[in-house]
Amino acid sequence: MLNENLPEIKEIKTELHFPTAMASSASGDSTLVLKPPIEELRTTYYKAMKKFVARPTKFGGFANSHVFSAMCDANARNLLVSEAGSVDLDAVMETTLQEPTDWEINFKTIRTKRKESEKIPDSVKVDCIHLSFVPFKRSLDELIQRFTDALLLSLRKSTLNHIRIVEDFVDASMESLNKRPHSIDEISAAQLEWKDIDARKTDVQTQYQKAEKKKALLLAVLGGGSSAGMSGASLDTSEVETRLSQLPTRWENFEIALEAFNDMIEEQRESLKGEIETHVVECNVEIDKLREQWRAKRPVEVSSWEDEVLAKVYTAMTEWRQRMDELKTRCLTLTSNCAAFAMNEPGV
Repeated sequence: MLNENLPEIKEIKTELHFPTAMASSASGDSTLVLKPPIEELRTTYYKAMKKFVARPTKFGGFANSHVFSAMCDANARNLLVSEAGSVDLDAVMETTLQEPTDWEINFKTIRTKRKESEKIPDSVKVDCIHLSFVPFKRSLDELIQRFTDALLLSLRKSTLNHIRIVEDFVDASMESLNKRPHSIDEISAAQLEWKDIDARKTDVQTQYQKAEKKKALLLAVLGGGSSAGMSGASLDTSEVETRLSQLPTRWENFEIALEAFNDMIEEQRESLKGEIETHVVECNVEIDKLREQWRAKRPVEVSSWEDEVLAKVYTAMTEWRQRMDELKTRCLTLTSNCAAFAMNEPGV
């Protein structure tokens, strides 16, 4: 019996005595008496029982934070798995979720876990105690919903990022493809840009395809509602749908410009050939003018050796040299351009 094993009750003792002669003569009663009396025994007994019964009210319980650290230290050898209690969910998703299948797996897991949580009873009876799971189920539903919302936001953000990459590529490429080169150097630079654009096109197409798949998954999850295990999930997808709907036309225009680039370059080459021929004629005219001027104005004989006269001669010769160098540079440039365009070398 519990009351027989409490130390405080074990120590309760009493003795049986005969009444004293004075008490016996006064009352005329010779009944045996207890020392201490039964009233005092009852008081001591109930005091000990009350103290024992009140012990749970003095437990620290979950209010004492030191209990948990002591529990961890005492059970360290039995701790097999430790989960982070607070993490940046958005950052984790951004680093771990990349492919459309990554989101599909997580959405399927959510549906499975939600069905499992629905099977948890509202309460169970353990011996004579009714244990309610209602607060636990409510918190579990909130956590699942938070995770679902975070997944949807992450999926929309990733889809918009793919769309932005495609848009930036198309805009930059169209700007390069629509520029008309006006020299052989610009044509060479334009051809290098074209090769770079053509090499990157496949990777950007992959981004485009991922955006399409992720948009389809996003709309499927949101459109499925409770049937998809995503009850309560809602998200604005208008930006994704609008921007993605504009990409097919923009991509088609980009493909047309990419294919027409070589034709444009060839047209520009023919146009530049005509300009080069015109420049060759102009250069020949300048050479003829310079030759005639030289013959007419060149110094034949120095009439005076004074410093002022010699300075004028040297100044004139310097000017003639500069004009000759300029014409020589133009001739070399024209010769190089003619060779680049497979034209006959100019007779300058």
